[in-house]
Amino acid sequence: MHWFMGCSETNCLIDIVANTWKDVIIAGQGLAGTALAKELLDHNIDFTVVNRYSPTSSSLVAAGIFNPLVFKRLTLTWRVNHVLPKMLSFYTSIEELLGTTLLHRLPLIKLLNEHEFEFWKKRSASPDITDYIKSLLEKPEIQGINSFDACAQVEPAGFVVLKDLITLFGKYLEQTGRYIEDNLDYHDIIVRDDGVEWKGLKAKKLIFCQGVRNQENPFFNFVTFYPVLGELLRIRTKQLNEDKIINKNCYILPQGNHEFVVGSTYHWAYREVRPTDKGRTELFGKLQEILDHIPQVIDFYAGVRPTIKDRRPVLGFHPEYPQLGIFNGLGTRGVMLAPYFAGEMANMLMDPYYNTLPEVRLERFLI
Repeated sequence: MHWFMGCSETNCLIDIVANTWKDVIIAGQGLAGTALAKELLDHNIDFTVVNRYSPTSSSLVAAGIFNPLVFKRLTLTWRVNHVLPKMLSFYTSIEELLGTTLLHRLPLIKLLNEHEFEFWKKRSASPDITDYIKSLLEKPEIQGINSFDACAQVEPAGFVVLKDLITLFGKYLEQTGRYIEDNLDYHDIIVRDDGVEWKGLKAKKLIFCQGVRNQENPFFNFVTFYPVLGELLRIRTKQLNEDKIINKNCYILPQGNHEFVVGSTYHWAYREVRPTDKGRTELFGKLQEILDHIPQVIDFYAGVRPTIKDRRPVLGFHPEYPQLGIFNGLGTRGVMLAPYFAGEMANMLMDPYYNTLPEVRLERFLI
């Protein structure tokens, strides 16, 4: 028997003051919190999101690119045949809800040297990846790009406008009474026999979706994060076409109006969440290896990725306080992973006996 109250779309317009009992409190509304909230909405599960806006959140800063391949070894990304269909249906659904376009499909052009081209030709015959490599071309002529030995076209690929996703969905939650703009202080959490309480708001479960802030979480401090500082350039140039993503040691992602995002750096050691001179030099150097012209740099910014050592998300409930759960660690492929594993987290909420993949279970940190 499920313990969820359930609700219809009409009677779920919650007055937080009048009705302080919820099924779930979601702490954080980055990509993980947004995906989980949408899953709970689809399952008619009563919830409230508690979130404090942070401009350096990785979800607000990230480019949101997705592609099905790992270029270094030219293999499929982990569980791509499961997560990709869910990803496409999820963002289409949320676009319909919000009345806007968030998912942009664009071919990804991987620039190759002669050695890489030979390797890609061999691997492209493999039945597991052949459907994703649409073409291999020698001596490509691409407007605004230096001469390269070859290139590969990878599809499906593209990007999700994460800043719009999170901002617009947050407004939707606020308008429907499911959102509180506040800092969830751990000292304000009361764990009760029948659930949890925070500032008078009570729920059966509280799920932490707080990205790198989990390092401060006293309930889940045994989950080891390795935060990574990522920096991105925003450039303007009229010499590049805006119908493709370019990749060669970095990516060049069209944003419209002749603007592009270039990224990203990976700094494991950093003192502050801000862009560095070293990162700017690194990115601009990689950019100049690709372009046959010098673009205008119009912005340079940074965010921190909530990365886990084994590069897998983490889902589950606290071993001592099962009223508390965690959904985090989406990492660099969060755009693809978030919808699928938000569904898994929802399944775990609805069915206490549901077993998700061993690779993502919280229990792996308790061994």
